[in-house]
Amino acid sequence: MKLNLPAGIVGTILFFIISACTNPVEDIKIIIDGNVIKSSALIRIVDPQQPESVPANISLTIGGKDSAYVYEISGKKTFKVKDGMISIGLDPSRNVNESNPGECIISVSAPGYLAVNEVVSFTSQQSQQIITVNLIKAINPPAGVSIVQKTVNLNSSTVGSPFSIETPLKNKRESVKASFSKGTAFMMDTKATEGKVLVLTLSHFDAHNPSSLQSFPGGFLSAGAKLPDGSTGNINFSTGGFFQLQLTVDNHTVNATNAAFAMSATVDPQLVNPLTNKTIAPGDKIGLWYFQKATGKWTYLKDITLSLQGGKLMADFTAGQTGWYSLCWYKVSCLNTLQVNIVTPQSNAGNRYIAAFFNSSDFFPYYTCRLDLTGSNTSLNYKNLPQTTTRVRIFEFAAFDLWRNSGSGTSLPPVIAESPWIESCVDKPLTLTIPDIQTVEITLEFIGFCPANPNMDIRPSMYIFYRESGTSGYQYLGYMDKGKLVTKELQLGKSYDFKSTYDGEVITVTRKMEQALLRERVKLPESTCKGF
Repeated sequence: MKLNLPAGIVGTILFFIISACTNPVEDIKIIIDGNVIKSSALIRIVDPQQPESVPANISLTIGGKDSAYVYEISGKKTFKVKDGMISIGLDPSRNVNESNPGECIISVSAPGYLAVNEVVSFTSQQSQQIITVNLIKAINPPAGVSIVQKTVNLNSSTVGSPFSIETPLKNKRESVKASFSKGTAFMMDTKATEGKVLVLTLSHFDAHNPSSLQSFPGGFLSAGAKLPDGSTGNINFSTGGFFQLQLTVDNHTVNATNAAFAMSATVDPQLVNPLTNKTIAPGDKIGLWYFQKATGKWTYLKDITLSLQGGKLMADFTAGQTGWYSLCWYKVSCLNTLQVNIVTPQSNAGNRYIAAFFNSSDFFPYYTCRLDLTGSNTSLNYKNLPQTTTRVRIFEFAAFDLWRNSGSGTSLPPVIAESPWIESCVDKPLTLTIPDIQTVEITLEFIGFCPANPNMDIRPSMYIFYRESGTSGYQYLGYMDKGKLVTKELQLGKSYDFKSTYDGEVITVTRKMEQALLRERVKLPESTCKGF
């Protein structure tokens, strides 16, 4: 006899079974639905300089307006990153809709790396999503990123003499400089911080290198940004460079100063001002924006007039807070959703992972930074495109890794479909044809078990990675729903390593694909089993 039970009432049912039976019958089989969380996200944390190497001692915390509703995918409030990955999900009691998505802010840090804040949105249109968080190593940043650290001895907890800190120009065209005056004191919020040693970390991210642009806080699509007129709206950014200042006093983080400090950033003179469609020049204006860590939103501060100093195009301003700043132009997002229909010549052409990139004729390229599983006929919806003329380009990804750039860099695979130029806000579906692929459909079924409860099966829902045995580097295979995943990425006769994370632990399986169905019993983490 089999009983299919929702996970939320398993404990109660087990209590009644055990209480009512002196000798419970052995043929009772309890099957637990592991898909209580309906909207989830896989967070993958990597060092972009060494993608196969996982940063050590990663710390992840959850904040934001819906943090109380966010759980690790096993249903626990413990957020333990294992092997650079963690899956989180939204409590189903938090009803989401198009006008009220779920939202949290993940804060990720590791010793020797710059801390990162990323906004995660949960919508009714997207049950699963994959988010890559790039941790930038201070001593080995990728191309387009420069980092400098400086230690200053304080005098009675204040700056004893004026000093400056500036990012190097190694392999870069731009930099940023921060200058502090004598007598400057440091605070955490509004509380003064006393100490003897000030440590500064200043980083600059240029406006044209993909490995730099992928670190833009929150992504170039900014929902709920505070605009120049004080209102909020969904906008798309075009950056002229962005930078972060972090300070500690005697190893205690501070986020403000009692007096404004000066900042000066060089701007690439080859950039095109998207509002004029001309190369930027002295006298042009660019907006200064600040990233609010607590809310995950960008706030407009003021316009800065670019000036020519020593042959360099400069943006000068004063600030009183540490954190992320960006020089940006912006455009308001479309109110409607663009529907892109993906079709293939044959009706059974197989599934593949694709990414759609939107190139603008007069604005910085917009990217979705998401992978979609497409079949023979799939409709994909894209919200909040910038109001502009655009072109849709489709790329097929065999691997999970996805550079967030325009499609013009060398990190992307060949284009498999491309649209003509269209108006992004047009309320009309777009149809693109992609080539067929010949594959075999293979089903994976992973049945979780706990040694202490042999008559209980758990059907876990989790993100699965794979690689051909004997090779390096895992690729994303798909989302296993209630213990089942159907894919056309695998080949019969080959051996594969499968990997996932669940309840803070890594689950691995290695098997040769002898037939189109692989049914495997996997031992669940001890912490999971203790809950039953």
